[in-house]
Amino acid sequence: MQMKPINPQTWLNGFHINHAIEVTNGQRVLYCSGQTSNDANGGSMHPGDIKAQFTLAWKNVVELLTAANMKPSNIARMNFYTTDVDGIMTHIGELSKLWSEAGAMPVCTLLGVRSLFEPNAMIEIEVTAVG
Repeated sequence: MQMKPINPQTWLNGFHINHAIEVTNGQRVLYCSGQTSNDANGGSMHPGDIKAQFTLAWKNVVELLTAANMKPSNIARMNFYTTDVDGIMTHIGELSKLWSEAGAMPVCTLLGVRSLFEPNAMIEIEVTAVG
């Protein structure tokens, strides 16, 4: 499998994301449900702390990829749904290191939403990985 980044403009590189990715010779596609800051029993963690919620949601993404025998470098698309866009953007430099240091440079969308599936949830990370 090859993932070829396509970046007619380079400003997204500062966020460690690409404008587009062309995948060739991919044999497996993993479509993942959104991962949140829930513990292994489904309990909501870190109410009111967007940075801690994002970090745990990312940990849950990595755990899911590992269970599927994939790595963060397999992520082609990553979408963020958040009730706190300003909070995410305040910490984006630090948060983007989580995926960039893990080898991911996906295409990405950040969407502000009014609410998520439970009242304390502030972030949901949805990925598509290709192997």
